[in-house]
Amino acid sequence: MFSWLLRLFQKENGDEGETRPTEKEEGILSHEKGRRKSFLRRHRSARNTSTQNSNITNQISNINKVRELKLHMRKISNDMEEICGILNLYMYEDLNYSIKQKHRLRECSQLKEKVRILLNENRKLLVEQAGRQVSHGEEKRFCEEASKNICASSAKEQQV
Repeated sequence: MFSWLLRLFQKENGDEGETRPTEKEEGILSHEKGRRKSFLRRHRSARNTSTQNSNITNQISNINKVRELKLHMRKISNDMEEICGILNLYMYEDLNYSIKQKHRLRECSQLKEKVRILLNENRKLLVEQAGRQVSHGEEKRFCEEASKNICASSAKEQQV
């Protein structure tokens, strides 16, 4: 390494000297070169693998997130189907209830109308019955008076 630095300084000073390194220097230089190259390769590959590893890790985490989201979407769609079924059931029951309620209201109004008609007939019958009772009372009183008159006239006839 010192020989290499020495050569660099000699080139800068313009002293070309021996341009070719000696065999010993050549072996050292090639050895250093190889070490540097292998270090750089390892460093680059380590950098690349760490970048690749981080990319793979990011992709795996993204895939896991997508799977979780798909599962969540399936759960939501199942919940929506269940809720729609419940709503349909309630709507069907409400529809049946409203139809039944409509029939009950119609029957109730018909019964009210029949009750009103029967009350009117009952009033008429009560008025008619009251009139008959009055006329029956008058007839009874008239009969009693007539029988008294008859009894009184027959008693007078017997006395005479």
